Amino acid sequence: MTVCSLCCEYPTTPLTDMGGGTLLCDNCHISGIADCGGCDNSFLIVHMTEVDGYYYCEDCLDETFYECADCGELSDKKDVTEIDNDSICPSCLSNDYFCCVCCEEYFSNDDACSVFDGSICQSCFDDHYFCCSSCDSATRQDQRVYVEGDDLELCESCFRENYTTCCDCGEVLAREDSVSVEDGDRCKDCAVVLPYHIKVPNVLNCNIYSRDHLVQLLGVELEVEIISGSYKDTAKQVLALAPESYILKEDGSLAKGFEICSVPLSLEEHQIFWPTIWDNFPNNIRSWNTETCGMHVHASKKRLSSLQIGKILVFINSQKLRKYIVKIADRICPNYAAMERKKFTDVRKGTRKHESVSTCAYDTIEIRIFKGTLNLQSFLKNLEFTQALIEYTAPTKVSLRQVENWELFCVFVFKEKKRFPNLVKYMSRKGLLV
Repeated sequence: MTVCSLCCEYPTTPLTDMGGGTLLCDNCHISGIADCGGCDNSFLIVHMTEVDGYYYCEDCLDETFYECADCGELSDKKDVTEIDNDSICPSCLSNDYFCCVCCEEYFSNDDACSVFDGSICQSCFDDHYFCCSSCDSATRQDQRVYVEGDDLELCESCFRENYTTCCDCGEVLAREDSVSVEDGDRCKDCAVVLPYHIKVPNVLNCNIYSRDHLVQLLGVELEVEIISGSYKDTAKQVLALAPESYILKEDGSLAKGFEICSVPLSLEEHQIFWPTIWDNFPNNIRSWNTETCGMHVHASKKRLSSLQIGKILVFINSQKLRKYIVKIADRICPNYAAMERKKFTDVRKGTRKHESVSTCAYDTIEIRIFKGTLNLQSFLKNLEFTQALIEYTAPTKVSLRQVENWELFCVFVFKEKKRFPNLVKYMSRKGLLV
């Protein structure tokens, strides 16, 4: 008698032939076989694999499912993702892998590189991104700024915060090593002689706006020519003497020179400051014995009334006082300091730039009559004359009729001889004290 192929017991009823030599008793025939979830044929359960509550024969199993290379679980082939020739189930894919936003391939989370718009693989990172040397953030290559001197790769944000580009030579440099002026940043080499249009208060800390209502402030422009040696080296020497007290500027009227432009100071401050550096000026610069150099003194308008400026215009341009003014100025310069007879009311229409007294600037008047000089006493004389003229033309000093009275001006200057020592000495030597 033949036993059941599944339970190996002798049946009490005839066995059912399942084919392939398999005979089942009634009990095993009912509980030991199942319909395949793929082809719907019946097979012994022991020869089938259960997936999600359904049984599959070996052929359908191979055709429909794949074993996950990570967790070993079976998953439908249509839901499986191939990664490096391995099949990964959706669960493992979600938990352990990422899709590169650049190449759209999948990679292990351990290999992910985070960027602002997602995660990318190392290969795409190397091709399209870099790591900022300052903030360590991943940044696109097209936003990369390389600082050659420091061998740094920076994002644009870190570059703007810590570095700048010289607007003259294009050199990239740290902000603390740059000189910031109104039209851009410059390296220290290019910031030695600045463009003509640059204003001193926009470069140096002048405290002008907190002081010019308390004391009359004067600013100096002294033009010098270089007669020998290097232009840049000479300029560096001059600037190094007092880089916080003046700047150097280009001037188109000079052959090979520059302007020394001071911060606004009171007369007393000028008298103290300039003697401390004067003897250290390089000996290859000239100002007096040239045909190009002048000295201009700016006076803040803050403490000057329109009538007072009108008096100054009349005094400097007076035909009656011309011989005295020329001696004080040490020159006649019709091209850059033209003297033209003025009325008190001319202050309303203003003057041209190249007149003896220019009122073109918004916040200063400019006395342009003086010949350039590297003689300290003559230099201070020009400043003292400007201050004396401002005080002489004050509303409480002289009337409009008295403005062109040289004797009255001399009396005023002599009374203040302790404050104007260089002016008094010069006027005495030149026979101007009458």
